[in-house]
Amino acid sequence: MQAKQKKPEWLSALDKQISVMDKENMLYSKAEYVSKKAADIYKTHNDNLQQREELAQSDLYMDCFKRAKMYLQHFLISFSMMVERGEVPASYFRYYGIGRDEIQLSDDITDVELESLCRKVFVGEDERIRNTDSQRVFNPSSVQVQAQYDIFHSYFEMLQILREHCRKSQFALDAISQEAKSLSLKLSK
Repeated sequence: MQAKQKKPEWLSALDKQISVMDKENMLYSKAEYVSKKAADIYKTHNDNLQQREELAQSDLYMDCFKRAKMYLQHFLISFSMMVERGEVPASYFRYYGIGRDEIQLSDDITDVELESLCRKVFVGEDERIRNTDSQRVFNPSSVQVQAQYDIFHSYFEMLQILREHCRKSQFALDAISQEAKSLSLKLSK
């Protein structure tokens, strides 16, 4: 069995120097990669934000939102008039998940709030008809409200997808930013 020979000092020093150089080169390569990746993520994030804002501010989306809100508002007013005429008891408002004093929709209602309220009203109307002997609301009917809601909802879903893409790209941007900061500190040492 042969004894392990000790490396000459000059060879050990050279190995250390090469090791330091390799680590520095590796850090620079990684920094280059992170920089390119950050630029790609940043571009994607900005594209997502732009698409989201364009859809949210578009005349088509706003028209669909306003129309769905208007039809829902009229539906709730028609139901309230049925209560006033004594055709249905006021307690039936519970089917819609709202109080009698909440039929006037706020001017600053958000699309998320409108979406939620529409769903509650549709479920409530079906449940009210199924559980009571009262008549359906007309002018507008729940079917007319549903038709306007469906149009709004298709755009709303697209906007929600874009919002989710923005959230994910922001998360990726934050993560790559942390990585870049870490590499920057390592390179500055």
